[in-house]
Amino acid sequence: MPQPGGRIDCPLARRRLPWPHRSGGAVSRRGCAMLKTVAVPVELSDHDQRVLQFVAGMSRWGVRRVVAIHVAQLTGMERSVALQKESELSRTLDSICAGLEGSDIDFECVLAGGAPAAAIVQTAAEHSADAIVLGTRAKTVLNEITLGSVSEELARTSTLPVMLVPFKVLSESSADDIRAMGAEAFSYIQHPTDFSDPAERMLDFIKSLAGGGVGRVLVSSIIDPAKQDESGPHERSARRILAGIQRELAESGIEADTELAVGNVVDEILRLSKEHGTTSFAMGSRGRTIQGELLLGSVSLSVMRVSGRPVLIGH
Repeated sequence: MPQPGGRIDCPLARRRLPWPHRSGGAVSRRGCAMLKTVAVPVELSDHDQRVLQFVAGMSRWGVRRVVAIHVAQLTGMERSVALQKESELSRTLDSICAGLEGSDIDFECVLAGGAPAAAIVQTAAEHSADAIVLGTRAKTVLNEITLGSVSEELARTSTLPVMLVPFKVLSESSADDIRAMGAEAFSYIQHPTDFSDPAERMLDFIKSLAGGGVGRVLVSSIIDPAKQDESGPHERSARRILAGIQRELAESGIEADTELAVGNVVDEILRLSKEHGTTSFAMGSRGRTIQGELLLGSVSLSVMRVSGRPVLIGH
């Protein structure tokens, strides 16, 4: 029977020195070497096949193995009933994975138990996943407080990078179009950065994708005019740091553009994405609680809700 999930440790989650104190231009490639294995939580709904089709398209970027994870709550049932339920769920999972036979990716289905977000992260780590990819309904914060959202909990707390794909976009697209979206996901990544530790670790993860042929990266930094004198680098310092990031990406074999803007952070990120034609976002998240997000705001989750593009979030 499925075992309860739990939190695990991952090198990508360990704190490192802030950006200005790093020595040299190169970055040590801690964490994932490439995006070879991804975990996909499934809820046994019509959306599952669409998310898996998206991941199948990601084979262009080196994905060769997918672990489909379903978290079942079987505790409290009589053993015979639980075993029967587990058998039924396993058959359903197998049928979901069988629907993608013939692709270039190996699919494995796993039934887990426990608190959903923790069980997903633990199971993904046990199967050596490099990231978690899942669909999201992009709920508002107030709805999340009432209804809960596994996708947003993972975005805030997962020790593995999490790619969120809006269900709305998937539901409006054909299977071929969805695969094409997956194939284009890393063609032009926008990496908004505030030069924090989470943003730095996400940059390291982007560099680790160089071997998979990642296309181009737009590194953007937005200065909030209301906070310009209180926190964050001034414009001259920000431009210097952005130039350093551009050189580091070039050393990793990745072409990069940089943009510095002043204004509302979310609005400017979305504006730059539209102007440059980026295909996805990759950013750090500070792992705030729902209540904290309500008060302080969370750029990564706000971009996820507003944009129709995949958002890769790391801590």
